[in-house]
Amino acid sequence: MVRCNGMTHRDRRCKRNVDAKKAILYPRSASLAHYCRDHLSAGLKNPTFCCLKYRNRVIEYNDYISTNLEDRTQVLLRERMRTPPHSSDTTGYIYGLRLEDPAHPDLVHFKVGRTNSMNRRTAEHLHNCPSGRPVLLGYYPRPPNATDAELSLARIKPGRKVPFARMLEELVHLQLADVAANADPSGVVVPGQRLGANQARRPCIDCGHVHDEIFTFHQLPGALCGLEWEILVLPVIETLGKYVCELV
Repeated sequence: MVRCNGMTHRDRRCKRNVDAKKAILYPRSASLAHYCRDHLSAGLKNPTFCCLKYRNRVIEYNDYISTNLEDRTQVLLRERMRTPPHSSDTTGYIYGLRLEDPAHPDLVHFKVGRTNSMNRRTAEHLHNCPSGRPVLLGYYPRPPNATDAELSLARIKPGRKVPFARMLEELVHLQLADVAANADPSGVVVPGQRLGANQARRPCIDCGHVHDEIFTFHQLPGALCGLEWEILVLPVIETLGKYVCELV
């Protein structure tokens, strides 16, 4: 059990405890706040907030955050969206790699991270963690005239960068962790039901690190099989990327 991070009307920290074992395993989970039911409800009460870039502009949370997410995920996303980027945050790209897993053919794994050099980062993955046979599926932002042929190693021609890549990565990781935990085998996200394909994170057999930015999903059925990136992952990156690029 952990103590709620919310504050009472007397400006004191809430004394209620929250069962941390039931929480979604987000990347960097140890640094994220926990809230009791009342403070989660309070965190979702206001539908809008003031834009970071244009202070006289009001933003609707639901324009960027799916309502098919657990309450804590929505609250954490809201808090991160309202918080200015860190002074050390830099420009960069958000990329997505598909990893092979012959032992679990009914699952798909995506590694989603940030970098300031697409060609260098892709080469590093192939060199350091080759057993997963990583394949680059895409990156954000992508030039409008980019082709899939350019996703090959050493052929990527990236254009402009995201202004705050670290902030965007944190937002994307929060939402993808929730989707991975709650997307059922048909791809429908059911908040709190935990029907997803989340697997326990283990050290990489190649580099020994625990890659907490890998998200696992059920393989989608029928004609949707093979479109997991386009349906479950890419829309999250593009929606949150639009927020960071235009309004932060």
